[in-house]
Amino acid sequence: MIGIRCPYCGTANIEAAARDARSFVCMSCGKAVEPPLRGQSVVPPPPLPSEGRDDRRWSDGPPAESADRWSTVAPLGGGDDSSSSVSLSQSSILPPDGAEEPPLVRPPRSPLLWLLLVLVLFTAALIGVIMLARNVRPWLDARRAAAQRAKVEYWFPQLDDGGDDARKEAAQAIVALGPRAVVVTLEHISKDPGEGQPFMFVTGAIDALAAVGPDAVAGLCEGLRSPEARVRAAAASILQEMGPAAKAARDGLVAALDDDNRWVREYAIDALGNLGGEAAPAAKRLAELAAPSDSATSARGTRRHALDALGHIGPEAREVLPALVTIAAGDLDVMVRDRASMAVKQIDVERLAREARGEADGPLKKLLKALHGEDSPAAIEAAEKLGDMGFAAEPAAAGLAEMLHHADAARRAAAATALGRLGLGAADFIPTLESAAADDDPDVRVAVAKALKLINDKPK
Repeated sequence: MIGIRCPYCGTANIEAAARDARSFVCMSCGKAVEPPLRGQSVVPPPPLPSEGRDDRRWSDGPPAESADRWSTVAPLGGGDDSSSSVSLSQSSILPPDGAEEPPLVRPPRSPLLWLLLVLVLFTAALIGVIMLARNVRPWLDARRAAAQRAKVEYWFPQLDDGGDDARKEAAQAIVALGPRAVVVTLEHISKDPGEGQPFMFVTGAIDALAAVGPDAVAGLCEGLRSPEARVRAAAASILQEMGPAAKAARDGLVAALDDDNRWVREYAIDALGNLGGEAAPAAKRLAELAAPSDSATSARGTRRHALDALGHIGPEAREVLPALVTIAAGDLDVMVRDRASMAVKQIDVERLAREARGEADGPLKKLLKALHGEDSPAAIEAAEKLGDMGFAAEPAAAGLAEMLHHADAARRAAAATALGRLGLGAADFIPTLESAAADDDPDVRVAVAKALKLINDKPK
């Protein structure tokens, strides 16, 4: 039991009844009284009203500042400070009447937490964009494909039935639309009659697309990869007509040598042959196709095309010469032997020219040496004199064909002109002339064209 002075009624040394461990009840006024904290100074109680004095300050209890103070007396019965109880006053816990409660302040979030939140939102947005794109892209692609197909089909009537100029305009417009437009056009101008028959093409369209030149190569290479054989064949056929201008398609044509369809293979072989020396990397594979396989018609046709292509490649196919010599010497197919012999002459022209110089005599020997000499004016003069001899200069054909590979364009043009004047005496080297038709020099191309016309116009 502790002696406490009530802050409300001022009664001292009261018999305070314990209500709980932290407060007491004043026996006089019945209000709860909280004991002071241990060690807190004792505040004297408020004065009691004196007789004859109207002091109503305490009629409603002590003022608030008095209620917040602590007063205590020594424990009854003297004693030990350790027996005193400690508690907080109500006013120190609750805010005063009419005062606003302090707002609750949320502790700031960590920067790392904000970063994680941003990353989560960004990832969610990215996933949403990807999912949307995956759903929208096929629709957009289909719309673009349909629009492009409509543009391509606009030119089909002109490409099918127009004149040369109209077809050329249509072909250029189609190529300008991109590789996919070219593939759609190949599908339109090609037809498969079935039963292993050759594919059918719109010839005028093939020529018009070939005339576009290198700009059409990208679309034709994509056509070579088409799942439809007729489209692949049409692409290879156009590249064949394009000649040396199709050199950028060489790798695609080499891959087409292993096509499952016979006609695609043969068009690709012919296209490589028209590249001339540019197709040298394909020589080994062409020699494999030319090797004996079986007696099937399709196999014989493929072999002949391969041998012709090797002849057009010329000296650059020297690595396969032994295999061709073997075929030319003993193959069971007469036509295959003839094609192999022709190819050997185009490839081994240097040896043939050397043998011709060794076997010739008189003025012919002197002229052949001049062809092979370092003096270009003398070589050009010798070629002109051999051309004047006509068919009688047939032994010089190999020397003239060798000069078609010379670095000097003037010597190449003179050799082509002389071969043309030899007529059928130069027939063995027609493939060499055909390869020279794609020469970089325009004078050489003109001379070759005239020579081929002269030889082909001669009666057989």
